[in-house]
Amino acid sequence: MPTTIEAQSAVKAAFKKKGWSSRQVAVRRKFFSGGSELSIEIRDPSVPICVVKEIAEAGKSIRRCEVTGEILSGGNRYVHVRYRDDVLEAMAKTYVSAVAAAVAKIEPGSNSLVEVEDTPFSVGRPNAESDKTVTLWGERFIAQCWGAEGAAEIVAPLMAALAAGVEIDK
Repeated sequence: MPTTIEAQSAVKAAFKKKGWSSRQVAVRRKFFSGGSELSIEIRDPSVPICVVKEIAEAGKSIRRCEVTGEILSGGNRYVHVRYRDDVLEAMAKTYVSAVAAAVAKIEPGSNSLVEVEDTPFSVGRPNAESDKTVTLWGERFIAQCWGAEGAAEIVAPLMAALAAGVEIDK
């Protein structure tokens, strides 16, 4: 099993092989009493998060009990991948108006879905009393979000992945 430093180097090398610099995808390591973590922050909206997660999983190392499957304490390495907040907000702005327009078309008390223009996604309401909560759907349920802005923050990375030619599980 490689050390955390070796895992960080390997993940960075894989990103570099993809053509991404540290200005686009930053990889940091953290150590704590129970193990360590690779924290990966995407700083460029053109970098699809699903590809980064797939590459980053190589740095993960979780020890489990052979009988129960429970995570054993100590020596584990976790991997966390996320877009930087300002990048995600900028990406979401592209879809907020389309999501908001679809949400506005949902009839009060209806459990129907309304398609979000120029995306393969639909929105709905989880219950009649909800005025802000929105459900996001693809071929199946994806997420429950707070308003059009929250749904747009989920749609944006998915659309970025589709634009990059990455097949996603909608």
